[in-house]
Amino acid sequence: MDIEYSEVVRPDDTEKARSTITVGFFPDDRRPWAVDFAGRCPRCDHPQPESRHWVVAVAGASKFNQAQRAKAEAEFAELDIDLSSGDESFDLRCGCDKAHTHRPHGKSGCGAAYRVRVVWAP
Repeated sequence: MDIEYSEVVRPDDTEKARSTITVGFFPDDRRPWAVDFAGRCPRCDHPQPESRHWVVAVAGASKFNQAQRAKAEAEFAELDIDLSSGDESFDLRCGCDKAHTHRPHGKSGCGAAYRVRVVWAP
């Protein structure tokens, strides 16, 4: 079934995303710097490209090697920045590569926009 492209925000998409989107933590769930999302769009059900959303914004963080990441984490600890627990909401949008009727040139996905709440604790 073809899902027509639409950027209309539907609360049902956010509700359904709870069961279609999977969440991972980078580098791990003890003190995450970023949250990784994957799964299927709650509206069109097509696979979503994996995406990473940063909890901690550090210029050049994606280029850190393991030693640099460990050093930065130690510096955060010295500053008493506690990453061991959190409650964040992330706004996501369908990014599938499937065709959707009436999708504007330069856009991807079916247009679905939805919010995913992520909670972590030790």
